[in-house]
Amino acid sequence: MRQSMQNFATTWERIGNSQATEEELIGFVEYLKHTDFPRYASFTKQDISTIIRQANEHYQLAHAMGEQGKRIDAIREYGKAVDLFPLFFEAVDNRAFTYMELGLFEQALRDFEVSLYLNPDGMSAFFSKGECLLGLGKLTAAEDIFSEGIKRFPEHAASFQQFLHRAREMQK
Repeated sequence: MRQSMQNFATTWERIGNSQATEEELIGFVEYLKHTDFPRYASFTKQDISTIIRQANEHYQLAHAMGEQGKRIDAIREYGKAVDLFPLFFEAVDNRAFTYMELGLFEQALRDFEVSLYLNPDGMSAFFSKGECLLGLGKLTAAEDIFSEGIKRFPEHAASFQQFLHRAREMQK
């Protein structure tokens, strides 16, 4: 990454024609990582298939740790997978599910929001977002999610309807 930052430093200038600082360059490279991954990989001279392979290794290890009940370790490994490949919404989802198992609904909710940004059609993330809102006592927001889910995912309407009913009952 340092080499790619040097490339930016020698060819990029901020408005006002002043040289970009190292902190600004690091920020830009991180921005690219999350917004234009192929360009990020090219600038950092990394092979995308290698990055994805490494991310998958962390994902598989995280899954195995979760199966062994090592949830905190699993969360760390899912995080490593996402750090390597920020578009890996399955790793984001599984980290969120692990947070839910620990009752850490705020963290899970944040991850489901990221997942839905990456994969707007993610039914599991959308549904689980509603479950997190229930767990946080945000019943009106949960009701809104489950109501929307009935329309967005009609093939899963029964599950959304069941939780919509639960959210309404909890409000009484």
